[in-house]
This record gives sequence, C-alpha cells and structure tokens, in this order.
Amino acid sequence: MRSQASAAVPDHEAPRVLVIIDVAGNVVGAVLLVVMALVPGIIDPRADFLLWAGAGTFVCFGLLSLFMGRVHPWRIVPQHLFGVVLVSVLGVITLNRLLLVAVALANVLIALSLSMTHGRTASYAMTAFASAGTAVAVLAGDGSLEWRLIIAAAAAIMSWAPAMAVLEFREQLNAALREARQLAVHDPLTGLLNRRGLTEKSPGVVTRATEQGTWLVLLMADLDHFKLINDQHGHAEGDEMLRRVASVVRAVVREEDVVARTGGEELVVVATVRRRAEVEALAERIRAAVEQELSPWGVTVSIGVLGRRPTHPGTTGTPPAELVWTMIDAADGLMYAAKQSGRNAVRAGTLD
Repeated sequence: MRSQASAAVPDHEAPRVLVIIDVAGNVVGAVLLVVMALVPGIIDPRADFLLWAGAGTFVCFGLLSLFMGRVHPWRIVPQHLFGVVLVSVLGVITLNRLLLVAVALANVLIALSLSMTHGRTASYAMTAFASAGTAVAVLAGDGSLEWRLIIAAAAAIMSWAPAMAVLEFREQLNAALREARQLAVHDPLTGLLNRRGLTEKSPGVVTRATEQGTWLVLLMADLDHFKLINDQHGHAEGDEMLRRVASVVRAVVREEDVVARTGGEELVVVATVRRRAEVEALAERIRAAVEQELSPWGVTVSIGVLGRRPTHPGTTGTPPAELVWTMIDAADGLMYAAKQSGRNAVRAGTLD
C-alpha cells in the first residue's frame, strides 16, 4: 500500500524531498499491486480488476506529484480511502490473513495522518470509516463468531485510540503555541501590546492611514508622579494604577488602533483621524478620561502627540516601522514638554 508520509504535508509547494517520498510511495504501491495481479496463486483471480485499478490510481497520483511538485491533501485523503477499500475488499474476497493485518495497519496510519492534518470533525468522520473497514475485514476472517467480534472491537479501538491521542496532543500544542505567541507580543501587566507587538502591529495603521488618506496619530502618554505613587502606596498599587490607565486609554481609542506599553509608565497609541484638529482632540480625550476615572487616586497623565499629514498611496518614503519609531521620538519630546508645563497636559505637533 502507498506510503503515508505525505499525509501531513499542507496544501502548498512542497519541499523536493517530500515530493520524492510521495512519488516513491505511489511507485511502490503500484509495483506491489501489479506483482500481485501477475504472479499466479498470490491473490484470487476474481480480484484482478481491483489490483489493476489500484495500480493505475497510484500511477496517476504519482505523476501528479511529480509534474506538479505539490503534495495535496485533497488528493492524498481520497487515495488513502481508496487504498483501504481496495485492501478491505481483497481481504474479504480472499480471506487472506496478511491482507486483513494490512487493513488494520493501514487504518491506524490513516487515523494518525488525518488527526494531524484535519480538524476534529473530519478526524471523527474519517476515523470512523477506517474503524468500520477494519472491523468488516476482521469479521470476514476465520474462527468463532465470538472471537472475531472481540478482534473486530479491538481493531476498531486501535484505529480510534492513536488518532484521538494525536488529535488531543495537537490541540494542546496549538493552544500552547497561541499562548506563547500572546505572551510574546503583549505586556503581562496591562494586557496591552509590548514593544515587539507595537513594532509588528503599528505598520498596519500607517498603511491604513496612507490608503484612506487620513492623518496618522502617534501619541505618548506618561503617568505623572508615578514614582511617588510607588513610594507612598507600594508597587502593587502602582501596578493597579497602570492597569486602570491602560484600560481607560483602550476604551477611548477604536478597536483597530494600536495601544502599547513601551516600558515603565509610558503608553503609546498609534491611530488615525480625518482632520488635523482631531489629532490634539484625541489626546485631550484620553487625558480627560484618565483624570476623571482615576480622580480618587489623583492620577493624571502628560501626553505628547504628533500628527502626520495624509500622503498619497503611491508616495514612497520612510518604511512604516521606521516612521513609527521616528514619530515616537518626536512625541516623547512633546510629552516631556507637557510635563515641564505643569503635568496633566497635552502638547501637540505635526510631522511634515
């Protein structure tokens, strides 16, 4: 039967070695079936047409892999199923114990490959088919009915157990990878993006501003007297203030805008607005919201905000990521100017 190695390959241009393995598996499968059809006494003559049909199928799929240079799940899965049906029918016709064992082994391999390459629903449906095929093939064997029922049940479990184990492992692994990815780009204290997340996400806002012809806004906010909060109330209270401020800022801006904590008590917002007047207005809304929401604790923020004029989509210039950090440096200077003016203030500028 054909090699199962290519079952786990996604639907994209496959590495050359995988194409070679896939073609080799088809060649081996075709040769074995031809030998079984030609050598007298190996298989029941009534099954010759199945052997030739199987060999032809393997040859066709092998040529597809060779000339297309791809390993397609849409092609592999039907071929696996065809192989199982073919060998199952041969086993039932000939009552050949070797073929019955081959069916059981093939079903286990198919169940494993499907659980690695498909979702839970597909795995359930396809593995159920594999289990049924195994059970039918075993029931066609020799021995008492009770014994064949026991073997059939065991064979069905053999098909299900590894598939479900691999499927569960795959889902746990994917969950762990998603969590790791989440931690890699988010600040664990506030839940906002961190510097890495800002670098990854902010170019998208720059691109959107260019495409829509809107103003790009880069805002830097810094908590006033944050060191004093930590010294007087403890770092736990300071962390709570940071979380509250982050929540307020996130609530003021739109969902598609980027908000990040770049370090200490500094927060960065990358957003878009339609008019120049809205650049400073956005910063003022954030300042006022923080002052109102955290008034019991006397927490305020100083904000530096920079706006970039709309540019034509075809305009070439500074790469988006580089532009963001250039604007961050400029907004940082404006933020310190706001602090020097008495804190709890906004200072705005424009990047030409």
